[in-house]
Amino acid sequence: MKTKFLIAGLTGGVFYFFLGWLVYGVLLMNYYKSNTLHYDGLNREMPIMWMLALSNLFMGYFLAYVFDNWAKISTLRDGFFAGLIIGLFTSIIYDLSFLSMMNLMNIRVTLVDIIVSGVVLGLVGAVVGWVLGMGKKVE
Repeated sequence: MKTKFLIAGLTGGVFYFFLGWLVYGVLLMNYYKSNTLHYDGLNREMPIMWMLALSNLFMGYFLAYVFDNWAKISTLRDGFFAGLIIGLFTSIIYDLSFLSMMNLMNIRVTLVDIIVSGVVLGLVGAVVGWVLGMGKKVE
């Protein structure tokens, strides 16, 4: 396995973890709480942090794999736009599916979540692309 792939995936996963904490856990926490229905037992008092970290690492490595092996992305700019598209499509898929089957979030927070998730994953993709391109000559 290539060292850059390993470093890019790890860096992307760690960045995703802390960016997610900042965006969802600090900046937008009250917005999500006020636009989400709450049921007894729905949310844990504290997340299982190792599972959350593992999930974020898998996303970092997913982006690193796609960028390095299929898309040949190795710039901050290309990583951002690829991450943005992946984030938008995946959040549209999951958010609309959840909206169609559950009384959990309203349409307003669903649309905000799609945009926010796209931008967050775009930023993660930018980091992954940047790491994959480190040391390459610019032509």
